[in-house]
Amino acid sequence: MSMTSGLPITIQGAVITASSVSFPDTGETAIAETGYVAGDTVSHLMSDGFYHKFECKGAVTVVFATAATMPEIYPDDETNAYWIDLGAVNREAPFQLQRNTRNDATSPYTVEVDPGTRVGSIGIGGNVLADEITVEVYDSTAALIHSETQAMLKRNVYNYKTWVYAKVRQIKKTIFEDLPMASTNTFKITFTRSSGNVKVGSIIAVNPVVIGSAQYKSDVRRDNTSRVNRDAFDNIKINELGGIPSKSMRLVIPKASLNETLDLIDVLGSQVTFWSGLVRGAGDNGYFESLFTIGFNRSFKHSVSFPSHAEASIEIEEL
Repeated sequence: MSMTSGLPITIQGAVITASSVSFPDTGETAIAETGYVAGDTVSHLMSDGFYHKFECKGAVTVVFATAATMPEIYPDDETNAYWIDLGAVNREAPFQLQRNTRNDATSPYTVEVDPGTRVGSIGIGGNVLADEITVEVYDSTAALIHSETQAMLKRNVYNYKTWVYAKVRQIKKTIFEDLPMASTNTFKITFTRSSGNVKVGSIIAVNPVVIGSAQYKSDVRRDNTSRVNRDAFDNIKINELGGIPSKSMRLVIPKASLNETLDLIDVLGSQVTFWSGLVRGAGDNGYFESLFTIGFNRSFKHSVSFPSHAEASIEIEEL
């Protein structure tokens, strides 16, 4: 199994050439020099290049020249007396990869992107809520050169009982691979849902890099973070929290491509991207969801004990 990843292409501002989600959306009116009270929301262009939505947590009169009255992005917002960072505004939320907040859009939700660089794969995740996803690629003359649709509602049928009784389940993440690669290409993504709004947490476009062959015996973990409180009489109260999913994979990396893999690991640092442990067509493979991850590299270790290849282990923490 070839494992691919890549450095995410920055998608914000003018790179998003069209979207069915408008800006400003509800509660995203630009901040002004005026008075606000707890619960008010505003938007503001921040240093990371995204417009962020902020919620007022204490009465304040904004003065642009007075930094203490202005919003700050996470993690500085934790010490800000007046504003809480709610993340990128609805139009750009799926492209702010350092959070797992989702956008919220009427179906069909469409977004068109002119990345200005080569895109070979697009990973989509962050707890997707949609029936179908279509990716279309256009060349420099705006001619459609590639179109692919993936169903996000599926039944797991593998015997007679499941053929009769298996329920339709929501697929929450997927990948579009082998896209035509030219720096002048643009792409359009359409999310549809028969009832209710579409929600998307991550859209990650990359020029993919094969970082090795994922070997068997990969480990998939989910650490439960719920807190259990016991009193002196052994009465139990559980504060239910989500689990932290992580994956540990073993890789074989040809000697000739080891430096490319190490370069990607170094450049990524703690950036979020996708990690795909299966090749194209993996959406029909029962292991696909276990081995496709949107998250960040927690640790990477490799050994050069062999003359023609290196062996490595990688641990990825999923958002």
